Amino acid sequence: MNKEHTGIVANLAFLGLTTNLVDAVLYTPLEDGNFLISVVAGGGTAATPNSGQSGRPFLQWTTDSGHVYTDSDFIFITAPQSSAGASIFIRAKAATNITLSTQTITSAVPVDMYVTVEKLQ
Repeated sequence: MNKEHTGIVANLAFLGLTTNLVDAVLYTPLEDGNFLISVVAGGGTAATPNSGQSGRPFLQWTTDSGHVYTDSDFIFITAPQSSAGASIFIRAKAATNITLSTQTITSAVPVDMYVTVEKLQ
C-alpha cells in the first residue's frame, strides 16, 4: 500500500478576495489521518480599513468516524488594516474534502488568505 507522506501537502493563496469563498477544497486525504491547518488572513488599507467584519474563514472536514465538522471560531480579523493567523489540529477521513469557506467578505475590503495543510504522523 502506498502510504501518504507526512509534511506539507498543500499551500494555497487566496488573494484580493472581494466575495466569499464557498467550499474551496484545500486537500483530499488519501488515508485517514491527523492534519494541522494554518491560516493567515489580512485585509484593509489606509484608504479602506477593515471594519472588523471581513474575512471570517471556517473549515469543514469529515472525521474518520464519519461526522462532518465545521469550525468557524479559530480565527477572525477584527481591527482596521489587521492580519490574523491561527492553526487548528483536525483528524480527517480518507477521500473526503477538507474545505475552506468565508463569510462577511465584501468588495469594499479585499482580503488575502494563505493556507497551509500539513499531514502529521
